[in-house]
Amino acid sequence: MVDKLSYAGDLERIKDVLNFIIFYKADITNSEFIEYIFEKEKPDIIVHFVVESHIDRSILNPTDFLNFNIFWHLYFA
Repeated sequence: MVDKLSYAGDLERIKDVLNFIIFYKADITNSEFIEYIFEKEKPDIIVHFVVESHIDRSILNPTDFLNFNIFWHLYFA
């Protein structure tokens, strides 16, 4: 699991499964680190949950919204 732990991130929400997963605190736009994780973990499946889902945040900072929700999908497609 990769999460930046920004304004909405909270490890407390996944505390019950932390012993069963590998967690990386990372920004998914850091392609070098994401590639390192992929090489190390060799995931079979990738699930990307929208991280910038609040419409007011997308208006205030459209760059983050586009990077996380649009461009990331194009990079890993």
